[in-house]
Amino acid sequence: MNSAVIFCAVTAVFIVLNILYRKLRSGVKPWFACALDALLAVPHALGLGLFASTPDIVGATQSAMKATGLTDFGGNGSLFIELYETTRRVGLRKCKARLSPSGFVIHKRTLQKRMETRLKLVDFMARHPTVAATKFSRSPIFVIGFPRTGTTFLHEVLGLHAEVRMHRSWEQIAPVPTTDDETPEALRADRLLRHARHRREFDTTVSLAGPHIQAIHRVEYDASEECTTPCGVELPWNPPNLTLMACAADEVHRTNSRIYDSDGSSQHANVSLHR
Repeated sequence: MNSAVIFCAVTAVFIVLNILYRKLRSGVKPWFACALDALLAVPHALGLGLFASTPDIVGATQSAMKATGLTDFGGNGSLFIELYETTRRVGLRKCKARLSPSGFVIHKRTLQKRMETRLKLVDFMARHPTVAATKFSRSPIFVIGFPRTGTTFLHEVLGLHAEVRMHRSWEQIAPVPTTDDETPEALRADRLLRHARHRREFDTTVSLAGPHIQAIHRVEYDASEECTTPCGVELPWNPPNLTLMACAADEVHRTNSRIYDSDGSSQHANVSLHR
């Protein structure tokens, strides 16, 4: 009994000290995230459970295929895999960073969900050719620019116009309908279902990021959001990847230019999701 009590006490002290260390080290990191990192520190260090495999694109595609039962990624599936791998390999080497335990889980989960979305999208488009055949009365508007240059602000201002329709955050989390019924009533019911299903996970992820993330980029479940998912199914534009992508920008650009110069068909999934 005494040994068990001592073990529990030592473990509790270790967790508390780990929480305090992580909070003092980061400053702005939420207590909730620091506590979660402390609890996951040992399995993360030992590579147990969720941490047994590296959160790379190859593992994400395999997990996505297993979760969805689908295998067709559309276009040339090896091309976007090369872009993601270039970002991870070069970015990690240059920035010498390591994912925290919670960052590891978020990165792995988000990357897998991106790949699940691509699989579901390609499958849905194949079963619903009327979607691809849809004609628009106006051309889409693309806002493109460097980070921290006001693109988000311009995007939000444009979204205030009554005749402009933007992606909402939740629509990018779950953009593909789960019903094959194309009647307006069925699609409206499906939207409500998808909206409710992903709210809790979104709120948890935002709480881990902390309130300071809103000063960098405002994020709300029902608000308009930039096209992170359409980009993320084709390019390594995944929020946990952004630091790595910045460090590997030159290599990613060269890889991207070579790929698109040689095979324009790889844009298939990205264009389809924008529809």
